[in-house]
Amino acid sequence: MARGRLPLAGHLLSLARDPLRFLTSVGSDGSGLVRLDLGTTPMYLVTAYEPADDILAGQAGAFGVGRMFKQLSSLIGDSLATLEGESHLKRRRLLQPPFLSRELPGYGGIMVRRAQSLSDSLREGRSTLMDRSFYRLTLSAAAEALFSVDLAGPVVAEVDRSLPVVTNGVALRAFLPKAFESLPLPLNRRYDLAVRRLRAVIETAIDQHRAAAPAGANLLSALMASRDADSGEGLNDGQIRDEIITIMLAGTDTPAALLSWALYELERHPAAERRLHEELDEVVGDRPAELADVPRLPFTAQVLNEVSRLYSALLIMRRSTSPALVGGVEVPPGTDLLICPYVIHRDPRFFPEPGRFDPDRWSSERAHRLPRKAYLPFGAGPHKCIGDSFAWAELVIVLATVCSRWRLRTATGHAVSAVPGVVPRPNSLPMIPEPRS
Repeated sequence: MARGRLPLAGHLLSLARDPLRFLTSVGSDGSGLVRLDLGTTPMYLVTAYEPADDILAGQAGAFGVGRMFKQLSSLIGDSLATLEGESHLKRRRLLQPPFLSRELPGYGGIMVRRAQSLSDSLREGRSTLMDRSFYRLTLSAAAEALFSVDLAGPVVAEVDRSLPVVTNGVALRAFLPKAFESLPLPLNRRYDLAVRRLRAVIETAIDQHRAAAPAGANLLSALMASRDADSGEGLNDGQIRDEIITIMLAGTDTPAALLSWALYELERHPAAERRLHEELDEVVGDRPAELADVPRLPFTAQVLNEVSRLYSALLIMRRSTSPALVGGVEVPPGTDLLICPYVIHRDPRFFPEPGRFDPDRWSSERAHRLPRKAYLPFGAGPHKCIGDSFAWAELVIVLATVCSRWRLRTATGHAVSAVPGVVPRPNSLPMIPEPRS
């Protein structure tokens, strides 16, 4: 049992007050599996990769997605993020083709254009909120990949307005009794309204897309055309809507936060910034980065891997559906488990000086010593992120395009701090662009 349990509240207040500190503190005992009480609900916090792999991959069939993802069903229904077992595997097979690496060139142009547009918008000496800029970029890129350019605009505007309300509501509801959702509270009304608005704008975009039949490939067309190999069945409009919202949820906040942290860490580590600039000067020069550059930028990848390690997802929730052995502990059905990549990626067994930004952890000489399953930036097992190759290409292209042209410095007097979310994000990141000669 973790220290600091209070009557009735358990560890809930400690988690709510300072999630990053609490999770790191609990994970420091080295056991890898720690009992928590969130209110009166018992859970296990998973802070080592071995039990995490038992849950996510080795014995994945014994676990469902858990309360946090089930809370998302009010927004995304029975989608890839919330389905379990055979239903999940069937849906993943149906959705996989447009996300295969061979399809990347069809969407690489979107990433390049959006990255170049952001770089062009920066002005020497003018403070820019880079966290907001990256969020708008990733949101716009996801919308353009899904829809035609004409349909993307209204979707971006509504997602920008409603998505923060929904994500905050889901995080809160995951740890509160089900009865909380029916209380006539302002935050519940705001959540319900945001869900309705998001669903409505996506449904309208689907109808308009079908009526216009736009030329060219996009993910919505691929979703509409997908057919199950065995039954020949496709997705209905409600399922398509839910998968689109799932894609936009996964493809906006996290990459925007990681790009923001990359700029923050590069400013604080001049030697790493110089090495990045040298690589970009050699490979990219004065043009925008392209999809073909991604495998030719190894140090850029090292920077992004280290940022992804330091600013990982806080929690992945699972619930056992049958008896399982996790980290040597017998787990009965109905047990809630909180997998914490944020702590797993700070395991000193594999990451010496775990709080230090060190891109060379990921050099070819050192990375091979790391157990393959000790690093899970995109999850693991059957529920691993289906769009991981898209997300990685976007991160490399955007960081390379911006940093090949600009050196960015945090505005004087601004203190950057981490705000808990799906992944930690900066409280805000106002930066002053300086042109690189």
